[in-house]
Amino acid sequence: MVGLDLINKFRDNSVITEKACKIRAARRYNSKVAPRSFQKGDLVWRMHNEVRKNERKFSSNWEGQFRVKDIMVDRAYYLEHPLEKIVPRTWNVTHLKIYYSWHIEYYTISALG
Repeated sequence: MVGLDLINKFRDNSVITEKACKIRAARRYNSKVAPRSFQKGDLVWRMHNEVRKNERKFSSNWEGQFRVKDIMVDRAYYLEHPLEKIVPRTWNVTHLKIYYSWHIEYYTISALG
């Protein structure tokens, strides 16, 4: 009976230690992750959604430019093409990145004054 009590105590201690290690690892990982979010009207790149078997090694992984049309819950977005065509499904934030259009903004600002 004494051995069984020690086994249960050892098991409980190992479960507590495991949970503490997982919490520490998650805290360390999350401290280095920068969350992304987009606003309605932002320009974004979209990750290619199909397997590109016939393309070369240095072909682009992103396609764009798309505009955020609507924001759903859980970081999902509806996109629209610049020619005003709505993209048929939602896209998660992990498959999007910001499209920096500095040259467009530069010319608009310089034209204004």
